[in-house]
Amino acid sequence: MLGRQIQIFMAPEDQLTLENAIHAAAAFTILEALSESPTPERKNSTILTDYGEERLRIILVQPGRAPEIRYKAIPGTREFTCDVVKNPIIEYDRCYYDGKIIRSGRLYFVPRFYNANRECEDKGRDFTDWCGRIFKAVRSSAQSIGKGYFAGAEAIKMRNQGRVRFEGLS
Repeated sequence: MLGRQIQIFMAPEDQLTLENAIHAAAAFTILEALSESPTPERKNSTILTDYGEERLRIILVQPGRAPEIRYKAIPGTREFTCDVVKNPIIEYDRCYYDGKIIRSGRLYFVPRFYNANRECEDKGRDFTDWCGRIFKAVRSSAQSIGKGYFAGAEAIKMRNQGRVRFEGLS
């Protein structure tokens, strides 16, 4: 089933603006996308503080729904991951930044999917409305730079000054 996504370029200084905009639009819980157990680790913030050390992918979940999110073991590893297709989550891939490039980040969700019986299963209006509020907050806190692509003010300034290039912009 088709998902919905927004791609975004954020400089480190843009992260707080984005997180504040999302918080103003909708309450959410942050979970690690990969976990060493079927019970995921919670995070306090979407903001990356240690580039190269922290995983870029996190998960946004509606308040109170974290216990229903299912993680599966990744074969051959000791890690567990969450399936964005079947779980009511927003996958949030935060931007990679190394001082020279900003690699596109992404927010992505799937509103409905085909279950094991090949029946279309809707994740519910409450979930899609919540996702819509978050996506609207992302769009309003950043500038459109192309169809489905947005960038934070500092990222745009850095690119215009030739200090960084955006990687992943089609």
